[in-house]
Amino acid sequence: MTHLVFGQTCCRGFRSLRHLPNLCGPDALPLFMEWEAPMGRAFKHTVLVVEDDQLQRELVSLIFEESDMNVIQCMSGDAAAVVLERAGNELMLMFTDVNLDGDMSGLELASMARERFPHIDVILTSGQSVEHVPDNVLFMQKPWLPLELLRQAEMSRQRHTVH
Repeated sequence: MTHLVFGQTCCRGFRSLRHLPNLCGPDALPLFMEWEAPMGRAFKHTVLVVEDDQLQRELVSLIFEESDMNVIQCMSGDAAAVVLERAGNELMLMFTDVNLDGDMSGLELASMARERFPHIDVILTSGQSVEHVPDNVLFMQKPWLPLELLRQAEMSRQRHTVH
């Protein structure tokens, strides 16, 4: 179980970290500059989870971890944009709520991710309907079933697996 939380000081599984203070609130944001596999193992696929509600963020992260994936958690679109810029090439999937803390919405974040990193699968979620979902972005209305999220994660993994 490897995850990195942006917006809080919580890191597990990464050895090379650099802190960027005040990027997203009063807490320092750990920003990994080098990837190192934990305990000498090969890397698993990495998912970016962007959700301002802590309980939902932790639930979604746990679901992805159960699918044997690394998880990077962000509380805001602004923090997630930094992660995308620094590690977008390493990501397989991004799961984001529409309504986020900060200046950037999940819709803007999804559009940015698809434009700059077209290889990343993007899942957008909200309790409300969304009129203009960006192209090539999957919308999952809340409440969704954990099994459906696991299925989407597995489909993403299959698309990103080199045979």
